[in-house]
Amino acid sequence: MRNEKILKTVAVLVINMVIWVGASTASGDLPDPGMEISVENTALVITDPQNDFLSPDGVAWGVVSKSVEENNTIENIDRLFKAAKQAEIPVFISPHYYYPTDNGWKFGGALEV
Repeated sequence: MRNEKILKTVAVLVINMVIWVGASTASGDLPDPGMEISVENTALVITDPQNDFLSPDGVAWGVVSKSVEENNTIENIDRLFKAAKQAEIPVFISPHYYYPTDNGWKFGGALEV
């Protein structure tokens, strides 16, 4: 039950932080998300941040660059890290990993050809 509560808190925090980071108005005020964050039960989880999608040198940059730039993805990820550090919230990064057997897949994605 405790793990489920922690996972729900993490999910809500990530959603809340993304809204907080991405929200702005003409006056620069951020909306009140209407919730309290319990720091002792909260973490920021960044899932699968890949240079192939987040860097101009990445192989997928040509496909995703417009979206990454229009949504300020890099800047917003940086703001999430800074907000978590300021709030003393632990940060976990779940990197992508290719297993040696991945090359044996019969059906690859559009970017895996």
